[in-house]
Amino acid sequence: MRKRVLAALTAAAVLLGAGTVPAAAKGLPKETAQVKDAGQELEFSGEYGILYKKQGDSRIFCDPAGKAFPELAFAAVGVQTEGAVELKRQGKETPESCIVRNDGTVLVPWALMVVKEKNDRFLEITFADEQTDNKDEAMMYLTASMFTISPGEDDVLYKGHQQLLDLKTGKLLDAFVATNVRQSFDPCGDSYRVYDGSSWKIYAADGTVLAEDASGIGVCGNYYYSYDHSGENRKLVVYDSALKQVAESEQASSLLTGGLFSFKGDNDLQGVLSLDGKELVPAVSEHTPRVMSGGLIQTAKKTGDKTCYGLYDAGGKQVLDMKYETIGDMNEGYIYAKEGDQKYLLLDPKGRVISDSMTSYPQLINKRDDGKAYLNLATGQYIDFGEKARVTHIGPGIISVCDGDTQKYGVWDLKTGEQILKYEWDYVASAYGSIYALQGDTWHVFPY
Repeated sequence: MRKRVLAALTAAAVLLGAGTVPAAAKGLPKETAQVKDAGQELEFSGEYGILYKKQGDSRIFCDPAGKAFPELAFAAVGVQTEGAVELKRQGKETPESCIVRNDGTVLVPWALMVVKEKNDRFLEITFADEQTDNKDEAMMYLTASMFTISPGEDDVLYKGHQQLLDLKTGKLLDAFVATNVRQSFDPCGDSYRVYDGSSWKIYAADGTVLAEDASGIGVCGNYYYSYDHSGENRKLVVYDSALKQVAESEQASSLLTGGLFSFKGDNDLQGVLSLDGKELVPAVSEHTPRVMSGGLIQTAKKTGDKTCYGLYDAGGKQVLDMKYETIGDMNEGYIYAKEGDQKYLLLDPKGRVISDSMTSYPQLINKRDDGKAYLNLATGQYIDFGEKARVTHIGPGIISVCDGDTQKYGVWDLKTGEQILKYEWDYVASAYGSIYALQGDTWHVFPY
């Protein structure tokens, strides 16, 4: 059986070394839908997780049930969020994009625009309105060079405007529309701060003005903050996205991502407080502590001419001593760390070391150094799928495995170490946060 799949998906398939395929786990996911595909027309984008059909040189967008939308013929996919995706195509004169829901509902019709994800709720969209020769008033420019970061002599310049798209309501917000490059948006949770070129304001998503003068208010993730100098001691005051005060501290020196305070101790070193004032990390860091993507907290100190790093978990327990020259974020909240010439450590989002034997830079989907097995992210052990097996990464921590003997496909969740679909499928792919497993002319849909 031959299925056409994007190169980004097929290129990920690798041959693994000899071994025995482990038995399936007991907890298999419950099937949520079936999609008929008698002509085997449905195809999948492994990189972006959408469903489509081919029509000439174009791809036709399909919803999770396989329904095609001829007006949504596209060439590539841009920004994708939970429930919405940017489709791209070449228009008659210029490149064009549109924003659609997974069910095919068009939120923003085809236009020359640039789309940026600002947070979970808002996309920032810059629209081209008309050409201009004035670089100072240009909101957008088209260039033949992919590497140009400012308007060049041969670029086509456009006046334009900029708006936020509210993904919750599917509407473009019009309480404030930016019309030049000196104006800007700073979303904060369910509201946003704007700079109109001379002053700051804060708006709720429904257009209500929360603050007429927000010049002294900063944004940090899903919180606003300001410094209160009215009393004897300066206070750092924190507000939620509705601008309701949720905390204040005279001890804190700055607000960190995730709603944590940094503070400076009597030793001039820095630590971390929760918003209710509980000390999570003592004053041990020579740099401002950094909150990693999964919530672990990085500290730092000088050791000779080197800066070394350590980790604390969200409860204040030290996870790694400050002796690692490299600590970095990975996908899904995983962390890697390296001390001198030692091997890499791989830590899960809770700070548990799940591998301490990697000689090369870790990735979320890890092959053993000999290329023969994939790392079980729950136990740190390796799973050997056999010499003739083919393995493809199809989702966050999810791989499909084609058994070398039966040529049937199964699915493994490396974050739990479990096989979640048995080896009984003609093909397996993923789209819209679900696994699609083909049997005969029917795709069986499972959540992951």
